[in-house]
Amino acid sequence: MKAAPLSLETSYPTLIHIDSEPEGSSDAGYDVQCDVQVFQSKEQERRWRIELGVTFSAKGVKRPAYKGEIRYVGIFTVAADYPSDRIRHVVAVTGPSILYSSIRELVALLTGRSPLRPSVLLPTVSFMGAVIKPLPESGDQAQRTAVVQESPEIDVRERRKTHSRLRDRAKLHTGR
Repeated sequence: MKAAPLSLETSYPTLIHIDSEPEGSSDAGYDVQCDVQVFQSKEQERRWRIELGVTFSAKGVKRPAYKGEIRYVGIFTVAADYPSDRIRHVVAVTGPSILYSSIRELVALLTGRSPLRPSVLLPTVSFMGAVIKPLPESGDQAQRTAVVQESPEIDVRERRKTHSRLRDRAKLHTGR
C-alpha cells in the first residue's frame, strides 16, 4: 500500500459549542457551513496548519433540536517525494476533509449523550473545489498565510474579519 501524500501530525478542537433545544426539530437533516484557514510554515515549506470551522443547524426549522459551532486545528506534513506543484491542491482538499471527519464524529458523540434522539450525523461534504489563495504578505506574520476558497473567489478581507470574530468568540468561551 502506498503512503498518503499528506500526513496528520496532530489535531485538536479549539472551540466546541453545541446548543440543544428539547422542543426543537431535526426531521429534515442539517445544514453545514465551513470556514477554512490555512497557514504554511516559513521554516518548513511542507508543513501546514489548517483551521476548520463548522457551523450547523437543522434545515428549514425555526427551533432546531441542535445547532452549534466547532473549530478544529490540524498540523499536516506533505511527503518529501510529493511534487511541489501539487502541494497546494492536496493541502486544500485532503487537510480539511480529514478535519471535517473529526468534527463530524465529535458532534455525533456529543449529541449521542443527550436525551434528544437521534444524535446528529452531519452530512458529508466535499472540498474538491477548494483552492488556496495567498494573502498579502505582512511583516509581523510568523507564517505565510493563505485562505482556502471555493470557486467563485471569496473576498479575502471578509474572510479575515470572520476569522477574527471567531477567534474573539473562542476567547470568550475559553476564558482566555
